[in-house]
Amino acid sequence: MSEITRGVIGMPLEMAMESELSRRQFHSIAQDLLRDFDRITAERDALHQRLNAADQRIDELNQERKSLIAYGRSNGLDEASTLCSRMAYDTYYPAGSRFKHFVPKAQEKLGNLLIKAANAIADLPDGPYERLRARQQKKTEKSATG
Repeated sequence: MSEITRGVIGMPLEMAMESELSRRQFHSIAQDLLRDFDRITAERDALHQRLNAADQRIDELNQERKSLIAYGRSNGLDEASTLCSRMAYDTYYPAGSRFKHFVPKAQEKLGNLLIKAANAIADLPDGPYERLRARQQKKTEKSATG
């Protein structure tokens, strides 16, 4: 706002409305200020819409990221299962041998291996244990409300 505009807006009412010229000048400046106000309001609304759209896009990308992480984990768990099976087979049927190890000994090794793998997988953030707890919590909430 220019100094002239400030001066005209700040002048006493009797002085601003004294003559036809000062009334026209006051009216003209008031119209300019209203146009500026409307323009600034429109800019603010446009920026607000852009901000909302950007926030929504961030939320969508975060959801997509979570689903991709879950998909990757699922694939990783499948690969871990395959790897555990291969390791168990190698433990059960040693390399260079056509025969099984003594069965209880091989089963103990296999059990220890699977326990280690299960513990490692369960400790993953957003792993199967946390998902199981979330499902159980949802069930209890649903049964409490139902």
